[in-house]
Amino acid sequence: LPKGMKQLAGIIDADIHMRGAPEAPDIEGVVTVREGRIEFDKLEQPIRDIEIRVVGSGGTATVERASARVGSGTASATGTMQTSMSGAGGFSVNAEFTGVDLTVKNIVAARASGRLRWNGTAASSLLKGRVTVDEAEVTYKAGVAELFARRPRAVIIPQATGPRSHVALDIAADIIEPVRVRSNLAETELTGG
Repeated sequence: LPKGMKQLAGIIDADIHMRGAPEAPDIEGVVTVREGRIEFDKLEQPIRDIEIRVVGSGGTATVERASARVGSGTASATGTMQTSMSGAGGFSVNAEFTGVDLTVKNIVAARASGRLRWNGTAASSLLKGRVTVDEAEVTYKAGVAELFARRPRAVIIPQATGPRSHVALDIAADIIEPVRVRSNLAETELTGG
């Protein structure tokens, strides 16, 4: 499993036929995932009830439907991708999520809804949409010594070795409820306007 993932499960059915050059294959067929489940180390809720149907035809893979549950909320997506192995193929994904619970253990608990559109190529893409945070709570436990310690910190960013990708973001965020921030030292609420 990839680092940070605890479980990946589900039933995959595939009927795929490939022909043509390896760098630009013509893929025909259908892949479905049902009863899927993904668990991450740091997220309290699993992504469950994953259902996906992808159809390949004429050099294009189409996600006819993708859906899942996260906490008490739901998420769904559709999209297309050109099946060029060179990375030059384009893609477009539309996603919608409603009342999705995202809890990062002992740090953040939030419920959000939104619509996002991500399109472009592997080299350059745009993620655009609106996210509404219905409620959120941030918890941080720190000792007094940590709070007042003056330590220089170096941030080391390793040099990229593979192809680079540029993702532009254009996302509007609305905060509906106040965000509660709690630690063992203080507690506050952040509200707008």
